[in-house]
Amino acid sequence: MISWLSNFFKTQKANMLFLLFVFLFSTYFNYVNSLNRQHLLIAEKITDIHRLLDFQLIFMKRMLQDVNQTSSYKRQSISLLIHNIKHKSDNKDPLGYASNWLTFFNNYLLNHDLDSLKDYSSMKNSYESLLSSIIRYNLEVKRYNRLVSSKPLRFLSSFFTLTNYRIVSNPILTITAFEIVE
Repeated sequence: MISWLSNFFKTQKANMLFLLFVFLFSTYFNYVNSLNRQHLLIAEKITDIHRLLDFQLIFMKRMLQDVNQTSSYKRQSISLLIHNIKHKSDNKDPLGYASNWLTFFNNYLLNHDLDSLKDYSSMKNSYESLLSSIIRYNLEVKRYNRLVSSKPLRFLSSFFTLTNYRIVSNPILTITAFEIVE
């Protein structure tokens, strides 16, 4: 049996080297494609969050006009959010704005109900879509981080410039009504 194996390795050395080369080549490009796909998915989720924040400017302005909002800090914070979302730039943090807005929006919806607001259901749907988008963004970032930190392919990551994405941390994200399926 051992002589048969050694004879097989001697006669099939070129085929095994070719197979090893093809395996390494395909593994490398699979890793590259996976990284590119995760970058695209994360960029897509960030664009979703931008779009939702632009849409929810209506609710932000409405909150500013609400007489029940007595805290000047909340008014100032919401007006600053409106200003920052309207005037986009590269050095601003849209994920931080989304997290802050999620907190304000959650508190506003907790203090109101279906009877006190005419469009409560549309506000609730808009809130849930922003919450869902942030959760999906966090899931994609976790997948990206898991892909980058995988042990067998860690040496390949030294050939790439890796982007560090941050996870949006907000206490509201831990008490969601969504079932996360990976």
